[in-house]
Amino acid sequence: MDKEGARKCLRADCLIIATAATHGADILYSDDQDFRKRASKIGRLTVKGFPDIAPDLFEQGGMKKRRHSACTRGRHGSSRVL
Repeated sequence: MDKEGARKCLRADCLIIATAATHGADILYSDDQDFRKRASKIGRLTVKGFPDIAPDLFEQGGMKKRRHSACTRGRHGSSRVL
């Protein structure tokens, strides 16, 4: 990564970490080692990697894969997937 690209990543990482800390997050998830090092310097934030996803996730517990999903907006702007 060039110097400019590294600077943009650093800026984005810092904004994410600062936003999470400001809003009281306890845990951040990332597989980016540089991000994890930066976030772990904030004492109250726990940084974890993403968990592995089971290949049959949607078949477990009676869930079936959906062919299509539609996103709708509620009256107050909240989203939900149908």
